[in-house]
Amino acid sequence: MLNIQVGKSTPVPVKLLANFGPAGPAGPGGLLAATLSIAGDLQLHNGVARWYPPRNVRTATFEAWVGDAPIGGNVTAAIMLNGGSQVIQLTIPEGQNAILPVAGVADLTPADYLTVNVTEVGDAVPGSNLNVRIIFES
Repeated sequence: MLNIQVGKSTPVPVKLLANFGPAGPAGPGGLLAATLSIAGDLQLHNGVARWYPPRNVRTATFEAWVGDAPIGGNVTAAIMLNGGSQVIQLTIPEGQNAILPVAGVADLTPADYLTVNVTEVGDAVPGSNLNVRIIFES
């Protein structure tokens, strides 16, 4: 668990998990998954924890879920490539804990990295324990 200070805000606990096992029926050499997690109550911030692909890969889908659903607004996460361009935006609607998988294609090399920016949280309950799973193939 990392505690990351973003600007003058309070530290944001970030848990970075990388799962490199099969993520579907394709088995070894097929679909793989990596998960970026942000523990605790969510707040707006730019992601600093990075996920680097183990080799040249192509993303296929993205999934997102939270432990506590947001109330008074959505949880929106922007998946960023190399700290600059947005690959995809994922929105978990108010009162919901997850979204269906969303297709998003990006070709990545081992020198590229993905981060998660939290760009919207609920007003009454911000949502907590955000997880973003990246499904990719070699």
